[in-house]
Amino acid sequence: MDNEILFNELFDMYFDMVYSYFAVCFNRSTADDLSQQAFINVWKYLKRNASFTPDSWKAWIFRIAVNVKNDFLRNSRNQMTAFEFSELQDTELKHPEHELVDIISIKGALDMLPMEDKELLLLKNYGLSSGEIGKMLNIPASTVRSRLVTARKHFKQALYDCGVVIDG
Repeated sequence: MDNEILFNELFDMYFDMVYSYFAVCFNRSTADDLSQQAFINVWKYLKRNASFTPDSWKAWIFRIAVNVKNDFLRNSRNQMTAFEFSELQDTELKHPEHELVDIISIKGALDMLPMEDKELLLLKNYGLSSGEIGKMLNIPASTVRSRLVTARKHFKQALYDCGVVIDG
């Protein structure tokens, strides 16, 4: 398959997911910049490696997104701005009032979590397997599963602290 066609297909399939990953962690402007950088990296890699075919395109693209995020945090002068409460997107303002409160509560709860917990929950939420997440983070799949249990407990407590009560 032609690299340009492949890139366009990957962009169409995964850009919104990658943007959402960054938007939960950063403000809108930073999420835009990091999403663009991730897909620039995808394009550059595909240009250099024409016959490259990973086991999972989604996992490979999210590995690039995780690397872009890590590079940004490492190179950022003011890391205090990272993982600040994200701006609400215009589409979210169209939700009924109770859904908007839920969105704010979820974002607030995510904001309270340690970066490691947030990252695991987001990657799992995007449908990546424990094995794929483990490869991205260079940890065994069993460690991912164990950390996900802990991250879910932390998230549930953070939601409770934000006034959201979850049954079970």
